[in-house]
Amino acid sequence: MQGIIEWTRQHQLLDRVVLPGVFILAAWLLRTGLGRRALQGAPVRRNCLTFEPLVALAIWLIPPLAAVRMLSGYLAQLPAWQEELMYNVLGAITSLPVIAVALFVGHRCFARGIKGLGLVPRSLVKDLAMAVLNLLAILSVFLAGIQLTLWVGRWLTGSDYQIERHKELTLLVEYPQWSLRFSIVLMAVFVAPLVEELLFRGLVQSALRSGLGRPWPAIFLASLMFAAVHQNPEHWPALFVLGVGMGYAYERSGSLLRPIFIHAMFNGLTILSQIVETAFIRLTGG
Repeated sequence: MQGIIEWTRQHQLLDRVVLPGVFILAAWLLRTGLGRRALQGAPVRRNCLTFEPLVALAIWLIPPLAAVRMLSGYLAQLPAWQEELMYNVLGAITSLPVIAVALFVGHRCFARGIKGLGLVPRSLVKDLAMAVLNLLAILSVFLAGIQLTLWVGRWLTGSDYQIERHKELTLLVEYPQWSLRFSIVLMAVFVAPLVEELLFRGLVQSALRSGLGRPWPAIFLASLMFAAVHQNPEHWPALFVLGVGMGYAYERSGSLLRPIFIHAMFNGLTILSQIVETAFIRLTGG
């Protein structure tokens, strides 16, 4: 996250990416009456979800922690980059049963099965194109959330306050091994978006919408949960904004592919910004 902030400042990404997003967001606000009509007529995902999202979340959270605990002695003996590589490998492996469980729940609990969950291959091209527009609009609010966090942090702790760089971005800078870098990209761009969107948008948000009867409270609550499972509390406000944007895209379209694409592109852009920033610093000797 810190990488995207610094690269924005150094390379005027604000003009190239965020400014078009501001216009998209402004047009959306005008068209929807400041968001009041944004989800009128949004498709309803009929389902019989009860405790299944909690089970899926437990399967996602508990096995990786147990595996790391069991292997902690062995992992501690490895070089630091190999230890981080093994964490990513474990994360990818333990994500497989989560994906399987989420798809099984979608098949059993949604009308029309996983199509009712929002996984419809024929909408892939449209969802990818719309995800780009959605991400541009989200980025403008996301970076505003980052700036607000910086202002609050500096007001509370002093002018030296900085938002801590995400661990995976730090690893990209510190270690040149391509196997580690590949594992970071794999987890951030492919595994995490698929798993987290299946869980937080597909299952949790759908269950909350069915229980509460309204989409916006479900979006906000699912986004709070999405932000809270990430380690650094400093990132939570911006991640909440990202979650709301992805949750809206899901409710508006009825397609889970759309938030998956938004999530993947956001993570990919963050990694790319860190790589470019690091290369720029090395070239300029900064």
